[in-house]
Amino acid sequence: MRESVMKELLETERTYVKSLGQLQQFYFTPTTQYFKDKNQGEIEPELKELMKQSKNLLMINQKFLADLENRLGAEITPETRISDILMQFAPIFKMFVPYIDAQLAGTGSFLRLDKKNKNFHKEIIQLQKNAGQEFSFQSLVITPVQRVPRYIMLVKETLKHTDKEHPDYEGLEKSLTLLQETANRMNDHLKNRIKMQRMIDLSNGIEGIKDLVRPQRTLLKEGALIEIERNAKEQRYILLFSDILLICKLKQPSNSPLQLPTQMKLVYQIDLHKPIRCIDCSVVNEEQQKEGGQQVNSQDGQVAQRYKIDESKIDKQKSNDQSSSKPLFMILTSSKTYLIEGSFVKETREWIKAIKNARGNIQEQEEDLKKRRTVTKKLINGETTTELMEDKFNKSFSEENLIQQGQQQSYDEYDEQDDGLNQSEEDRKADEALEIIPPKDPILWERHLSHMGIDWLNVKSFKTEDQKQEKEKIKELRPLDSNKSENENEETIQEDKTILEQEHKLRQIIQSSFSEVKQESTILSLSEISAE
Repeated sequence: MRESVMKELLETERTYVKSLGQLQQFYFTPTTQYFKDKNQGEIEPELKELMKQSKNLLMINQKFLADLENRLGAEITPETRISDILMQFAPIFKMFVPYIDAQLAGTGSFLRLDKKNKNFHKEIIQLQKNAGQEFSFQSLVITPVQRVPRYIMLVKETLKHTDKEHPDYEGLEKSLTLLQETANRMNDHLKNRIKMQRMIDLSNGIEGIKDLVRPQRTLLKEGALIEIERNAKEQRYILLFSDILLICKLKQPSNSPLQLPTQMKLVYQIDLHKPIRCIDCSVVNEEQQKEGGQQVNSQDGQVAQRYKIDESKIDKQKSNDQSSSKPLFMILTSSKTYLIEGSFVKETREWIKAIKNARGNIQEQEEDLKKRRTVTKKLINGETTTELMEDKFNKSFSEENLIQQGQQQSYDEYDEQDDGLNQSEEDRKADEALEIIPPKDPILWERHLSHMGIDWLNVKSFKTEDQKQEKEKIKELRPLDSNKSENENEETIQEDKTILEQEHKLRQIIQSSFSEVKQESTILSLSEISAE
């Protein structure tokens, strides 16, 4: 069995190298010749890079195949070893990663060229007819992406039929680890490239937003949901990014159920740097309660307590109106509350969790930035790294700090249970201060949220035209900013930029002196202990 697996490795490598050769012979070489003979200008950079990376892989795999032929071509015995060859080429197979980059962009470039130039298309077809074979460009160009997983499968199978005492066993294990690292790197790279391409497609397709693509912005979740307004339901497409939430209206549906939509118009944009809160408003029926162990209307008590709703008014009975059993959740901001309907309860709760986590990540980043700015300011004011480290060392062992650490640990454990959201006290208060703001005369809202017992006469109403009121609400939630004039706020921004620039220059000083500071702090603590 071991011998047959190694034979399969050799035969599949022959087929693979042949495919790479056909890609060159019937597509890339004619492309180069066409541009040279017809004076068509320059080949698009994306296609040129794909041709280059494909040629590199062909050279690598031709050498790999030659070594396999020398070892396995004549005779394969139980003592035959291949791990030394695999270990030699496994690190080189990282060249598959830049090929993935080139393949994603270059494939589209070639297909556009083939569609645009009829004469070029005819030449490609004629070459294949002369050879008596037909080759699909897309099937050939995707072959290298599928090759590394095939290597892993074959090495695993070889390892399975190799005794641990065999001289090849340890080498096969190491080879498998190297190949899996390459495969993981390829998968991560492919996911990132697909996400980036999706961001570019959305940036070109969404009307009403500029600069959607930013270095630190990533797409976390997207999907079709329904927004419930005063007396109507609107189909929406919601996109959750790492720092913003977009609620859009589709201009046209996608051509295929498997194709994600790109043409849409922005309806609302929510900044996740500002206070935001989600409330689960779903009604869980008895069957769902038994299956998932969920408490019926588990959110009602919390909502009633928060918004001072009379719990005696909450109807806990199963409603005859099917609309009230729809999976619903609210997105609360300082200026508006959005009532969203999903297809099932699990979907809405996944959205709630995703929005909470995105908000929590931003708060952690902002907290980290504040700490770094504080350190930088101290350095700018003349405090040495030694003084800072000594201060940190002394504080870390104070009785008060140990108590705070214990309390913080308890908070962290509690936050971990609550979807991993970790907020500072100030941000937590800002989020909890948000109130439900329904539209005026909320006809559908009352019917859908009747199980929550909300007294709609006593909740605030939202006016879309009242932009001044919206700004005032934001200022109320950010009292520190409201005390500053526009000029002072601008000065703060410039100051922050200067601090970040100086922080970059000082980072090397901190790193170079860290070991010295650590040694001095240790000596200091030992001297204090000796003195006692």
